[in-house]
Amino acid sequence: MEEMQGAAADLSGHREMRVSTFPTLYGERAAVRLFSRRTDLSRVADLGYAPETQSWLERALELTSGAVLITGPAGSGKTTSLYACLREIVAVSHGSRAVITMEDPIEVAVEGVAQAEVNEAAELTLSSGFRSLVRQDPEVMMIGEIRDSESARAAVAAALTGHLVLSSLHAGSVAEALRRLADMRVEEYMLRAGIAGVVNQRLVRRLCDCARAIAVSSAGAPELLGLPVAAGKAPRGCSACLGTGYAGRMLIAEHRCLRTHPIREDCPLPDEQSLPAQQESSAWAQASHTEFQTMLWRRGLAAVETGQTSPQELRRVLGWQGIQRN
Repeated sequence: MEEMQGAAADLSGHREMRVSTFPTLYGERAAVRLFSRRTDLSRVADLGYAPETQSWLERALELTSGAVLITGPAGSGKTTSLYACLREIVAVSHGSRAVITMEDPIEVAVEGVAQAEVNEAAELTLSSGFRSLVRQDPEVMMIGEIRDSESARAAVAAALTGHLVLSSLHAGSVAEALRRLADMRVEEYMLRAGIAGVVNQRLVRRLCDCARAIAVSSAGAPELLGLPVAAGKAPRGCSACLGTGYAGRMLIAEHRCLRTHPIREDCPLPDEQSLPAQQESSAWAQASHTEFQTMLWRRGLAAVETGQTSPQELRRVLGWQGIQRN
């Protein structure tokens, strides 16, 4: 069995795609991922974060050391957020900070950033390449994704030695991200001192203008799917949205500013939580669990109640845990 991946550009040069093919029982299966090179998502303020998350992230990017992680499942916009963070750093510093990345692959060229790409033939992996970057005297380092124990330890170690480190991690919540790093054999003292904060995010489809209001009666509204909201809208479908009922996507996110990091003095946000130094790594990571269950859901429920997305879409993305169905 073989898998083939490649990249191609259309004739206009404005869109790239990544194509993956895979042999199945009834023929080749193809998946195409499109990159539109949108210029309206170039800075952190363009991404659609809640004001407190945006404010924290912008201040975190001004740190001289520590790791800032963008987490979430596949397809949650982590790569777009990382590139926006890189552009933010370049813009705010007017190009005066030395910024280097190690990626697999380089998906977007960012002006003012020295970007490097994995080369398996030359035995240049994410982990080995990232370790080599430390000797390039960078101020800001970005590793495209933390995938294993080696890359996790290298990223946190760099954060402890006077570098601002940006990276992404597949995790369902802030708590899960910290637990995964602990499972990757990153020592507790390194996590406490090295991680500045974590942003966990999701992408939900935005309702088209053709959406219809959900009728709410004294008996309730089954279409609200048990969500604790007073109103909502459901997809209808029209020619503008090709009958899907949705047009574009929006971001919902939570963040955790870890109080063990000096940034806590600069961002006393209401969602911060004290993490006692005596706790074990697992208990320390678990401290974010309750906040995840409320913050991400709270922002998703607000999007439903204001008609930005539908109850079906929120349940599809966040599932049935956290807020139980009536």
